[in-house]
Amino acid sequence: MAAIDDSFKFEDTTLLEQLFSQKEGLLNENNHLFCKEYLENLSSYGLSKLAHEPETLREEHSNITQQTQNLAFNNYSTFIQAAECSKEIYKDFNIVEEHLDSVEVNLPKFANTIEHFSKSSQEINACRKQNSLVLSRHTQLLEVLEISQLMDTCVRNGYYEEALELANYVKRLERKFSQIKIITDIAVEVKRSTQYMLSQLLQQLKGNVQLPACLRIISYIRQLEVFTEAELRIKFLQGRDAWFQSVLSQIPRDDIYTQMTKVIDASRVSLFDIITQYNAIFSDNEPIYSSNDDKRQSHAPILHSWVLHKLSNFLATLDEGINKGLHGRLDSLFGQTMYFGLSFSRIGADFRGLIVSLFIKHTLKIFRAKIRQVTQNFEDDMSTYTARSIKREYQSASSQSKAGNDPCIPPHELLDFPPMACYLNGVLGALNEFRQFPSLTLVFQMKKCLLNSLEKVMLSVENWARLESKSLPKEQSEDVKYLCYIVCRHFLPYIKTVFSSVFSLNSVQEMMGRTPPSVNSTQFKDMFTLDIGSLQNHLEEFVDLYKITSEIEQIENPKSVNDGKTSISLVVDDKISNLPDSATDKLRNVDNEILPNESK
Repeated sequence: MAAIDDSFKFEDTTLLEQLFSQKEGLLNENNHLFCKEYLENLSSYGLSKLAHEPETLREEHSNITQQTQNLAFNNYSTFIQAAECSKEIYKDFNIVEEHLDSVEVNLPKFANTIEHFSKSSQEINACRKQNSLVLSRHTQLLEVLEISQLMDTCVRNGYYEEALELANYVKRLERKFSQIKIITDIAVEVKRSTQYMLSQLLQQLKGNVQLPACLRIISYIRQLEVFTEAELRIKFLQGRDAWFQSVLSQIPRDDIYTQMTKVIDASRVSLFDIITQYNAIFSDNEPIYSSNDDKRQSHAPILHSWVLHKLSNFLATLDEGINKGLHGRLDSLFGQTMYFGLSFSRIGADFRGLIVSLFIKHTLKIFRAKIRQVTQNFEDDMSTYTARSIKREYQSASSQSKAGNDPCIPPHELLDFPPMACYLNGVLGALNEFRQFPSLTLVFQMKKCLLNSLEKVMLSVENWARLESKSLPKEQSEDVKYLCYIVCRHFLPYIKTVFSSVFSLNSVQEMMGRTPPSVNSTQFKDMFTLDIGSLQNHLEEFVDLYKITSEIEQIENPKSVNDGKTSISLVVDDKISNLPDSATDKLRNVDNEILPNESK
């Protein structure tokens, strides 16, 4: 049966193709079914009906055509409108198509824009949330933002403890929120204020501050943690040294003696205070260990070096002041300076040995200058002195000298020889400068200086005696011999006695602090005495040196030589008015000179 149906379908299809072979395109998939149904209907018609079928189809076609024309006529405007509408629709579709193409091109950009907008919206939303959070924490944030201003106010008003607390708080904030720029900016401002506070604290150390204030200042600087321990000590000493220099700069310089006195007092008080403050603030009892090795790192040399530097400057200033004309007040300056050194012994900085050396140097310098001056004056006087001026006014005084008087009293016979008397007074005046500063280091230098001067004096006397002996009669030449006798018999032994009194054996033992093993030996005694034998030889042709030596040995009594504590002066009595005018003027100016053998 299935095969029969398939054969019928094939025949129908073939028949349709033959019927519509002249109508190309009429038979297609859309009207194939209609044609098939119509063919089935035709096959069911009878012959008569089938014959009338073309006529029926023409009438139906004519009716349909008439209906179509009527429809077109009746709906002409509608068709025009539809056509126009179709045309517009076509145009709109073209525009839509173009727009769709544009949309298709711009759609990726739009998608990117939408994505960017979405991200921006998220960021704006996040910012909004942050702003809301900031608004809710406004008070706390305002406090943080005002830290730098508050820090500056505290520093300028001197509230250093509060400033240090703020600085520590900012440090903690910076460590915790180092990635936040505003926190780093605040930290920079606070560091700037901290530096200003440090400069203020260091400036305060340059003022007149007491120990409690120094303790507070150093405590603040330590909390800043900007200096190591050694640097902190150096900064403290630098600040206090600046104050000390300002104290010295305020001392008036009108009078050199007043200036030096105030310099000594200011140095003693100020340096002692600075060292006391340093020892109270910095403790050297506990050594500090280095991180690199196990060796102890002590900071004690810092103070020692500074004190040594200050004392060196003080001694240099003192030396300069003495050179400017304080030779007549050395004893007063010596006493004040030794008290200065004694006060420093309480802090382990006794420098009295340096003071003694300084004053001994100047004493020797003054001694040499005075000896040189009196020697020059004696030579000038001898150039104008003549034997005709000799008057044996004091020749009888020799009996008193032989009567066992104190050998340290100047012989009155020298008043018959005014140039020699003036020279003797000059030597005694030079020795007076040594009274406050006895020292074994000077004995040989003073001895050499005095011997050189005496050598020049004896040469002057020798030359003078020869000239006068040749130019005077024999009777007046005895006066020349008399003066030579005075020089050899009284002047030279007296100079020897004076020098031995200054450096007596008791004084030597006291200065040495012990009794030398050879204290009683002749060689040891000769070290502190003058050899007048070679000096007397200059006048051997005018005097009997053997007789003079015998007389000196007969009246010389070692026990009469004092221990260096007796004042010696050249006494001038009423008979001075009988001397020549030139000698009178000189002797009045040198009355009551003191021998420098008293130990202070």
